[in-house]
Amino acid sequence: MKNYSLNKIFLSAGQLFMIGLLSLTVSCKDEPARITGDVLPEGEMIKGHYYDGHILNTQNISRTKDGGNVRTDDATYGIIGTFEDPVFGPTKADFVTDFSIGRRVFFDIDSIYGLSLTTGNDTVYKNDDKGFQYYQFDNNNGDPRFPYDEWILDSLVLNMQYQFNNWYGDMLSEQNIKVYELTTPLGLAGVDQYYNDHEMKGLYNPIAIGEAVVHPNNEVPDSLKNADVWGDGLWDNPVDLWSDPSYLWDVAKVDTVMDNSFNGHTTQIKNWSIKLDEDRAREFFELDENTLSSTAAFKSFFNGLYITADIASNETGTGSLTKINLLSGDNVATNLSMHISRKYKYWKKQEDNTYEIIDSTVKQIPYSFPINLENVRFNRYSHDLNDAIKLDDPSTDKLYIQGMAGSYMRLQLPEEVLTWVDSIGNPAQAEPFNAIDYHMVSNVEFYMEAAMDSADVARYPIPGRLTIKWPNDKGELVDPIYQIVVNGNEVSVPVFGTTDSQGNSVGSGERVSRLNENGDIEYLYRFIMRADYFNYIMRYEDGAGLDEKEFFIGPENTTANFQRVILYSGSEDNEQVSKGGENVDKRMKMNVKYYQYRPR
Repeated sequence: MKNYSLNKIFLSAGQLFMIGLLSLTVSCKDEPARITGDVLPEGEMIKGHYYDGHILNTQNISRTKDGGNVRTDDATYGIIGTFEDPVFGPTKADFVTDFSIGRRVFFDIDSIYGLSLTTGNDTVYKNDDKGFQYYQFDNNNGDPRFPYDEWILDSLVLNMQYQFNNWYGDMLSEQNIKVYELTTPLGLAGVDQYYNDHEMKGLYNPIAIGEAVVHPNNEVPDSLKNADVWGDGLWDNPVDLWSDPSYLWDVAKVDTVMDNSFNGHTTQIKNWSIKLDEDRAREFFELDENTLSSTAAFKSFFNGLYITADIASNETGTGSLTKINLLSGDNVATNLSMHISRKYKYWKKQEDNTYEIIDSTVKQIPYSFPINLENVRFNRYSHDLNDAIKLDDPSTDKLYIQGMAGSYMRLQLPEEVLTWVDSIGNPAQAEPFNAIDYHMVSNVEFYMEAAMDSADVARYPIPGRLTIKWPNDKGELVDPIYQIVVNGNEVSVPVFGTTDSQGNSVGSGERVSRLNENGDIEYLYRFIMRADYFNYIMRYEDGAGLDEKEFFIGPENTTANFQRVILYSGSEDNEQVSKGGENVDKRMKMNVKYYQYRPR
């Protein structure tokens, strides 16, 4: 990428001073500012202007059309489910991961070496822990002459954890989750690359080792569900539905119904637990110390899991997508969990040197195989876009933006803007200052309005932010940045977005809202192109012209974001525009604030 030096771009301290005045000169569309008199030397003038109405060239595109794909490895979230989207069409998501061994000291051993418990005239002994293997699960001694503690395998369980509101679609629609074991290793995290269309055929055992029918928040007991909410009125209070887990059940019953299964379900953390095959669990239980000595050794025994889902066979709903927290942390428990019982035996020695077990206690011992940064984890997504969504059509009136490597918007700057840019002069040359008034852009805004009413947004929450990308030399979509040289140091600067006085990034795809004339909320997305890029870098570009430069807009973190939004397009050539429809003024536009500088 070409570097640009500010030493060359900014000619003088006086021009830097002008740039600092931008916020004063263009503060209002209807009242352009004019600074003269005591602020500038006699004969000089700055006059603010607001030039709107630039219709943008936009199209719908598919991220995966014609064999395209998107990298989805190093995933923080695993999205799972099948969703028959009524607008976008069917979507399916599943994920693949391997596991680590967790902490190496498996058990909290409360060893009692030679301790005697005196009860009346008898002395009762507990077996000591000599010979106990700290780094394996099966510690059964097998000596029938001596009452060693007994180690019992209970189960091997896959736990998948999610936030109560991290789902999309139909919450009551049941899905059948199936868990398959991989037959080949996944490689090294951060080294091996995986994509949304990774072919799984032949990479896993087709016989599932675990299966469960679930839906989001299905662990809330039937005795506590609020029938008034979980029926047709599920969407009566959508704000509460997404923000308050107690909305999903009748809180009044919590204090009156003794239901142990409800314990903890009032929290925002939810969990699906799927018991895995007993034979495979037994093999885990019998692992030796060498296999459990490191994650690498453990991966040689267990390659990982492929976890997928389909709408349940008896289900008539549209399905849903759920975002699973993958990486382990203080509040995250997506893991494989080995459940073991240790049966402590207390005994006394008989006169004939035999042993009589007089008591025993049982302690439940869980052990977790977590998912960490050292683990390979990736998502798989597939979409079958609705035929009504026209791809690569510049005359479409709606733009359909979808996460999970789905549909994107392609945007190109309008020809009139490019022509206008070419005419406003080059600040690195002195001639324009001597010959004509000089114009400098202070702000370039892209406003994109959501074509969804409040009911649609309540049913399908739209992304809180969109991102804008452009292709690099390899054709990969990356964040738009350019390099400049400041005092001899190369600095990367984003093309879009600014920083406020508190250091927060603003104007880079942020969602904003307003009230329309009916008092209803309308949503827009705003991008601000940095003025220095528009003023300077666009005139230094070599090779392809800006009329060929493409920007691509989609949800933030598209590989782990199941939300979607419909926007009005910027097209001037569609049926809605030709008929003068009511939404003509909602077309996507680019607004330019600039000032006019007249040197003396």
